[in-house]
Amino acid sequence: MIRKGILVYIAVLLGITGIFAQVSPDCSNAIPICNNTPVNGGTFGLGTDDFNGVNVSGCLEETLLGTIESNSAWYRFRTGASGQLGFNLGFDTSEDWDFALYKTSDCTTLGDPIRCNFFDNQDESAFIGVGEDPTGNTDNVQYEEWLQVEPGEDYYLLINNFSNNNSGFSIQFSGHIFVTNPFDALDCSIINNLLGPPISACENDVITLDATTINAIDYNWFEDLGSGFQPINGQHNPTLQVTSSAQYRVQVNMPSNNYVISDVNVVFYTNPVANMVSDDAYCNDIDTYDFAVKDIEVLGAQSPSEYIVSYYDSFNDATLGTNSLPKQYGTMGSTETIYVRIASLY
Repeated sequence: MIRKGILVYIAVLLGITGIFAQVSPDCSNAIPICNNTPVNGGTFGLGTDDFNGVNVSGCLEETLLGTIESNSAWYRFRTGASGQLGFNLGFDTSEDWDFALYKTSDCTTLGDPIRCNFFDNQDESAFIGVGEDPTGNTDNVQYEEWLQVEPGEDYYLLINNFSNNNSGFSIQFSGHIFVTNPFDALDCSIINNLLGPPISACENDVITLDATTINAIDYNWFEDLGSGFQPINGQHNPTLQVTSSAQYRVQVNMPSNNYVISDVNVVFYTNPVANMVSDDAYCNDIDTYDFAVKDIEVLGAQSPSEYIVSYYDSFNDATLGTNSLPKQYGTMGSTETIYVRIASLY
């Protein structure tokens, strides 16, 4: 009896994306981003009707409110390099989210979206977006084609909760552009904040916040753990080292009783643990291998709602998170070595 084999190796990817992100329901106040965001607190309402009474924009149709938006969030980003770009919107599988991406630098001239998805989530997927579902689900109809971008292009992203039932979402950027340009794929100059964009880190990391300002007299630092900003005793230097999740604020005192205030969110996430998995052997009449049966082994006690398990045919692809294999994998008829990546959803 001929047997085929699956040898499984594990690549552990530290889950370092995300913090509790800000949400704006209006295009005019779209949140500028240049990296991944965490799951936010959710969207509630549409703010101002950004479409001025029009009830169709690309694939987006009228909601029960009679407007395109119902529970909306707007973001904007600018490309810093050329290449393949996508994104994943992650959320609870019981929720229904839609999106539209506009290539424009002005909310008053949105035009038609260049990528758009309005499918309901009857399949209970955990992601929608542009590019590829990070779980390897090639049948996810809530994904649109990759973008091919050039430096200096501006985009506005509308994310809308159609189901009026949501616990928030996260944004993770993807694509080969982050292989060729890992540090400047997106342009962070659009973020006008002294402390910079939101910061994510792994547990046990030490993050240095830098508020150095010319002619500053002194600095006051604060942290908000959920009940409002409180002074951090004894912290009056231009930099602050942090090791715990919070929203941080600095007040930079300037001459003539002037001051500058800047806030930044910092979140530390628990590193994922890849548990050992067994090799498999099976008869030659099995043409499709279901990688999902290995998810439980890799995750152990970790929640599948917090971590992504994906599969690759090379260690390099597993490290980069590119070219993931479908969960229903067509086998090659001989012994194969498969690499498993586990990463934080947020």
